[in-house]
Amino acid sequence: MRSPASFVATHVWAPGVKVRYVGIDDERAIALLRPVRHPGDLRQQQPLLYANVSYLVELLLKQDKGPLLCICSTKASTRNLARTIATRIGDSETISTSLTLLSDLIRRRYPYLEPLARCLGSRVAYHNAGLPREVRKGIENEARLGNLVAVVATTTLAEGVDLPFRSTIVVDWIVWNGDEQGAIDPLLFRNLVGRSGRAGYHTEGDTYVIDNPLGGIEIAGANVRRTNQTNVMFPDSPPSLESVVQKDIFQSQPEGSAVVGSQFLASIPENPNDDDLITTFLSLSYFYSSSTDHSRLEQLLAAQRAFILDGRSGPLATAASPIQLTALGRAGNYTGLSPRSIDAVVDAITALPLVTETAGELISILFSSLVQVPEMTHQGILKSFTNSRSIFPVKPADIDPITNYWLNGWDQAQIFRRLPWVIRSKRGDSVDEWFRGELPESTWNEAFDSFVGFVDGVLTSFVPWILRACGYVSTETGTRQDIDWSSLADMIETGTNSPWASAAMRDGVEVTRSTLCSIDMALVSRNLELSPLFFFESLATFSVESITNSIIESLTVNAAGTYMDVEQIEHLARWMKSRQFQ
Repeated sequence: MRSPASFVATHVWAPGVKVRYVGIDDERAIALLRPVRHPGDLRQQQPLLYANVSYLVELLLKQDKGPLLCICSTKASTRNLARTIATRIGDSETISTSLTLLSDLIRRRYPYLEPLARCLGSRVAYHNAGLPREVRKGIENEARLGNLVAVVATTTLAEGVDLPFRSTIVVDWIVWNGDEQGAIDPLLFRNLVGRSGRAGYHTEGDTYVIDNPLGGIEIAGANVRRTNQTNVMFPDSPPSLESVVQKDIFQSQPEGSAVVGSQFLASIPENPNDDDLITTFLSLSYFYSSSTDHSRLEQLLAAQRAFILDGRSGPLATAASPIQLTALGRAGNYTGLSPRSIDAVVDAITALPLVTETAGELISILFSSLVQVPEMTHQGILKSFTNSRSIFPVKPADIDPITNYWLNGWDQAQIFRRLPWVIRSKRGDSVDEWFRGELPESTWNEAFDSFVGFVDGVLTSFVPWILRACGYVSTETGTRQDIDWSSLADMIETGTNSPWASAAMRDGVEVTRSTLCSIDMALVSRNLELSPLFFFESLATFSVESITNSIIESLTVNAAGTYMDVEQIEHLARWMKSRQFQ
């Protein structure tokens, strides 16, 4: 006999919190799930979990408890659950004009997101970091307007955006933290609970935690699962504070040492009169005061101090009493890097060739020199650099072309399908069919997620950090001052090919990267002796209409075949007018 599928319902806005364990004894609730023992078992049962959640979504919508936010732990889960929900509730009879326009935009610019466009026909969407920025913003706007009945998202949406959901469903209360599996953090759970019943929209809100057993026996077994869930939702006391570096230090991880080193370096100018800075640093360290093992941190600080005073590329401080930063130390302190990483940056800049053909070549050489610094924590690309048989899609030789494609405004999916690893792949699914949106359940989705993780975690975050660090160090050492490190960092961060385009992206102008890059290249082609920046300054006194027409003319003459979104160009023209580039 089948046991009823169950979930925990938490009524949020009541005076005090009510907890109910609710059973769904209905054949349509579909599945009884069990704890998993290996990844294959997990993959086999996940569709059953999605079916159960979609049943609950349909039930709540019929009870007027929408719109709903469903929280999943992975990008893949958001896609698969959204598609399952949309299939269950069917197409909506009424679709707003703005939602139709969003679907059209997705099909025109991002055909590989066809499954998302189909979900929108049921007023269902998924939201995760793998979506292009304008698509994420479009979904957030539709949710804000009440045009969606359900949004399936990772925790990033729940943590960062305030949207009017009536109910929240926590699908995955068991999450992965590195190689370890455990219950969701209680503080994060409380934040998720706060997503439902937003003031000004709903008078009350409910949070439902799916009784999801898809985890190891030790956490999801029948004899411990309910206790673990209760500890997540309603612990007897708030979780104790923990040092963010304590675990790394005890396990001799370089990340913990790097954090302590950068903090100790920063403490030198903050305590200019302290003759015993190590003792002061330790006395103010939460980890030191809350730990009984003081020797590890004492040894670590002593080693960091010794390196700061005698780095391979020059001392970062002098052994005066009190200790004082050198000029190189002051420059290094601005970077936020650890002392050893600052040393590595000096070596990397010094070793750069005098001439590089492209920005991509420069980034590739620099990244290869610094990939082993502890601040570079992306495990996928690290394995790719150390293991030629790594299954990570980005290889060391790809950094150069990926960077150049990115700076020319290419969409992530366009770059992904050009990767040699993708082209050589012998998997059954065609990447071209995936790109055209013809494979809703393609294995390429997870590979693309890995690539997006590289773009977000390395190309647009770690690389700009390192470039700005190079700028600080270059100014002090006088090495490679011919490179505009700051502007290059801005362009990599925003995925554009010029400083003005970076400024437009930073100011939130509603223009795609590809449009900005096309405009920049068209203007350069139109008048090679004039920089685009000078061109815009010359238009400062013109009307928005005149600026718009001038840009369209440039694109027509010099970028034939470029899709022109006049509304985007008008947004850009208004921004130019407001900035005036004076």
